[in-house]
Amino acid sequence: MRVWTLKERLLRFLAKRGGAYLVRLFWKITRLKKSRVRAIIINRDKTKILLVKNISYSKFHLPGGGIEKGEDELTALHREIEEELGITMVPLYKLGKYKYQGTQNYVHIFVAQTKDENITMQWELDAAEWFEVQSLPKLKNSTKECLRDYIAHNEPVSGVWGLDD
Repeated sequence: MRVWTLKERLLRFLAKRGGAYLVRLFWKITRLKKSRVRAIIINRDKTKILLVKNISYSKFHLPGGGIEKGEDELTALHREIEEELGITMVPLYKLGKYKYQGTQNYVHIFVAQTKDENITMQWELDAAEWFEVQSLPKLKNSTKECLRDYIAHNEPVSGVWGLDD
């Protein structure tokens, strides 16, 4: 288990005590400014999916984050997964490109695999857990859409389609 710095503990404390609204507002503002990348991370034997829950959300979602200026999708994916979870993963294929409704930005969804089962969560995560596909927790609607496409096709899905949250 990772030991958070004093700054991380303070940020986590503030976010848990009402500052979560500010964190959520910050994420919504930055989400409008850039496209994102997320991963459906499966374990070694392809029986479980890794999901995370931010301190400001009550439902689980796919790990990932924003694509920085000048960064390609795969570089952003590796950076975000390493920052959030402290694991390395191997992208298998790109599932698709989803457009955020009402914006010009996208979230690129990759299917990836990892051998790492020991997760080191970043301070802004409340949980990072492995789930079997048959027993998933409450999920954000956008995560449901991506997982539905993954389970239905289990191969790259062409086209661009919208996410509602």
